[in-house]
Amino acid sequence: MIEPSEVCGAILAGGGSTRMGSDKALLPLGEQTVIERITSELSQCCVRVVINQDQPFPTVDPAIEVVHDIFVNAGPLAGLHAVLNHGSEPFVLVSACDTPFIQKEVFYSMFKEASKETQALVPIYGDRLQPLSGIYSRSLLPVVEQLLQDEQRSMRSLLDQINVQYISDFQSISEDMAGDHFFNMNTQDEYASARTLLRKYL
Repeated sequence: MIEPSEVCGAILAGGGSTRMGSDKALLPLGEQTVIERITSELSQCCVRVVINQDQPFPTVDPAIEVVHDIFVNAGPLAGLHAVLNHGSEPFVLVSACDTPFIQKEVFYSMFKEASKETQALVPIYGDRLQPLSGIYSRSLLPVVEQLLQDEQRSMRSLLDQINVQYISDFQSISEDMAGDHFFNMNTQDEYASARTLLRKYL
């Protein structure tokens, strides 16, 4: 089992948002931006929250640290590398910046499933791996760094090399809550769906 005091929450917000046409993280949902919603939820299940981005977000608490990529333009694996390289908590929980309805209960259920040998916990939802909603041991830093040096930039290249605990059973989590947790928005149509989904949280 993993304790919240052992976990740094990290929002990976370095993408280009090309399909959305504007920065996904800064889109408003109700009285908060997307990244503010994500930050708020992570802060309830992690001892600390950081954001992986080149520039600070103007709407987010300035006390939240911004962690810059060391390997530039190398995708989410470079973001994972940056946050693993920053801090001392044994684990880093990553969240993409386009998942506005993440649920702390899903992460708590993953914490309970962790074994001592686990290097990463990665959810499977909708028959798809969800590595950008996973939990990673900080001990993986040398492995991630070597992959990036070898220009192997996919998250799958990491998962193929390490001891991963895949989680598809979320115990007491309802299907409705799990669906919200893994909802992501990359297009204007999906943003419209997010605004509709928000109504049940108001």
